[in-house]
Amino acid sequence: MSPRFNKKIWRKFFLCPKCNTNIIKEKDIEDYITNIQTIELINLYFSASDQGDCGVYGIIPKKFIVLGDSGVGKSCILKRLLSDKFENSTSTVGIDSFFYYVIYQNIKYNLIFYDTAGQEKYKTLTKTYLKGVDGVIFVFDVSNIDTFNSIKNWYKLFLNENEKVIGVLLGNKSDITEEYRKVEREDAELLAKKLELKYFETSALTDKYIKKAIVSLLNSIIEEKSMILKKSDSSRIKINKKKSKKNVVNK
Repeated sequence: MSPRFNKKIWRKFFLCPKCNTNIIKEKDIEDYITNIQTIELINLYFSASDQGDCGVYGIIPKKFIVLGDSGVGKSCILKRLLSDKFENSTSTVGIDSFFYYVIYQNIKYNLIFYDTAGQEKYKTLTKTYLKGVDGVIFVFDVSNIDTFNSIKNWYKLFLNENEKVIGVLLGNKSDITEEYRKVEREDAELLAKKLELKYFETSALTDKYIKKAIVSLLNSIIEEKSMILKKSDSSRIKINKKKSKKNVVNK
């Protein structure tokens, strides 16, 4: 079941975070909020066709899922991203949702994060959230080799439900001293390269590279979509050329 929308909370998403003016007309805001009932409907109502007074364009939703063993710091990473401060967190039960917006390339993106429980008993529930996400964040604890070894299993779980993986690999708790480190950076980078993921060593405690990793993932998604559109346009041009040749022959 998708989380319901709170009108007061979601009203702020119609404001440009740069100049604080309405992205859509004030009279339309209530209709938007009234009609939006679940996250699945968000794509129908949010578009990049409107802009605030400063020229920042509309609202585009992107859905991410965060995967990794219990205790690696998935929730702490997201809470650090949202509140800009470190918060201790208990193990997630089921699925939690987090919402964060950024302006990237003059477009406002609403990022929806599905924070999953790492325990085996919740994997069936996790699977239901894997389909239809735009990107995935794999997380392990650099002080726990078992969580690193589990990444391949999480990767396979995601790939079973999706044709392609667009994601990042995060080695969390990188603020620890070297004596407690159990996963070497070189090994993590090698795995990331094998899985075609970008690798970042993050720390929810110090805020190291968290925002950079998220922006990198968003950029990868945008680039992938751009490539798909270019291929589609190229195929369309080839088809039109073939039709033109047939018309010339038939004349």
